[in-house]
Parts: sequence; structure tokens; C-alpha cells
Amino acid sequence: EHTLLDGYNKMCILRWLAMASVGGGWMSDYDTFPLRSFADQAYPLPNDGAMTVHDRMIPDLVSGSANEYIRIAQNIIEDLLKEDQKVRLDLEENHPKNKKRRTYTRWSDQTSLAKWLEKIPDMFKSDTRVMIRAFDKEDEMLGQAWSSEKCRDRTPVNIWAVHFSHEAIKRAVDTNRVHPGQSMDNRADIAREWVKTWQKSCRTM
Repeated sequence: EHTLLDGYNKMCILRWLAMASVGGGWMSDYDTFPLRSFADQAYPLPNDGAMTVHDRMIPDLVSGSANEYIRIAQNIIEDLLKEDQKVRLDLEENHPKNKKRRTYTRWSDQTSLAKWLEKIPDMFKSDTRVMIRAFDKEDEMLGQAWSSEKCRDRTPVNIWAVHFSHEAIKRAVDTNRVHPGQSMDNRADIAREWVKTWQKSCRTM
């Protein structure tokens, strides 16, 4: 049992091992939607199979060989165990009577990737093939057609996909950029409509 690892983030770590077990390849989050085909660039794997995170340090679109998935999984687990030990020592030394007194940030695969990108950039390859933050701009309203300029600016031809993260959908709901009555519970519907609108406006760009 780990102080910093909940059920959700445990599964996020196990998926790296799952990818290794099937021989490596491409891995994406379930809420990452393709915008255009990149089949001609998918195989052979980018960077000769070296672990590549295609959204900076966010593992919503990743490629690599089986050995690379194992390597990254091992390093994530080592990171987790080291940080978990620090937390346990802190609880024992500073909060022996109330071990729930302090709140600690949950560890995840992205936590490790972000740390490595800053401190150990050679740990993995990084590029930007996923649109940065859906609903990031104030003029991005659900269902509203995109202009040609907007298509070229936010989804140029080197962008392959868009990630509808929890944060992105919450931002859209909180700023009233979705349809009246829609909430976080409508995440799938919001994502599908966003993609359909993009296809009508930008597919030929």
C-alpha cells in the first residue's frame, strides 16, 4: 500500500506494462481524439522506437518499443517508491499522532514525466502532436464554426489529435462555452460535438 498512489493512478502506471506485454506500439488516453490520419508516420515507430511522448510530458499520446515501455514503467515505480518513503518518514517524524494531518500530492506517471522533462530530458523524447488544451481560448464555443485562420493557428498539419482532459472540459463548463445544461457528466458528448465541428471547418486545411 502506498501513501501517494490511488486506484486511478495505479492503473495509469500499469498501462505502461500492458503496452510492453503486447510488444509496444502506440498508447493514448481514452479522451484523446484523432484529428487527422498520421498512419504514414506511425510505423516504423518515431525515433526508432525510443519512448516518445507526443504531448510534451502528458502521456495522452505515446509511442515506443516494448523495452522502452518497461524501462519507463520501472523508472516511474522507482520514483514512486522513493517519494513514498519520504512521505512516510515525514509523517512518522513530524505528525506521529495524526498521520492524516498533511495532504500530499498523488503520484502519477505524468508526475514522473514532468520531473524528467525538466531535470533529465534524455529520459524520453518529447514533441507536440496533440493540440494544447481544448477550450483554451475565449472564442472557442462549442458548436461554433472555426474560421480558416483559427484552423491554421490552433490545429496546423503537424497536430494529430486533441485531448479532452478533465481540466479542459471543466474550463469549458465553468466559462459557459458549452450548451446550456451541459456539465462534466456530458464530457463525451462535448468532445464528440467539438470534433464534428472541427471536421466541418478544418478537415480540408
